[in-house]
Amino acid sequence: MIRVALPFGSSTPASKRSPYRNALGGAGIQPVENVTTVAGLDGLLLAGGSDIDPAIYGAPRHPETGKLDHDRDSLETVLLREALERDLPVLAICRGLQLLNAVLGGTLVQHIEGH
Repeated sequence: MIRVALPFGSSTPASKRSPYRNALGGAGIQPVENVTTVAGLDGLLLAGGSDIDPAIYGAPRHPETGKLDHDRDSLETVLLREALERDLPVLAICRGLQLLNAVLGGTLVQHIEGH
């Protein structure tokens, strides 16, 4: 069976985790949560969620930036770098894609009016 790291912040409620677990399970993929490494796994899924700390891409925080999850940012950054070094597949959804962009040297627009 394919096993994929599915990290979340400790403040992520079960209601937000379940759809990812269910989708992976439905595809025959075992989600592995509470990971500190991707060693021995087949990939990494970076899910949606809270805003990313602008410090990661060298920007000051915009007043409209939402609540940050520093622990999640740190863990996912470490796991993402490790996955990229190991040439593992990475599926990045919403927040995950923003983190991938930032870790690879990109920047983000923190607030888009009307969004």
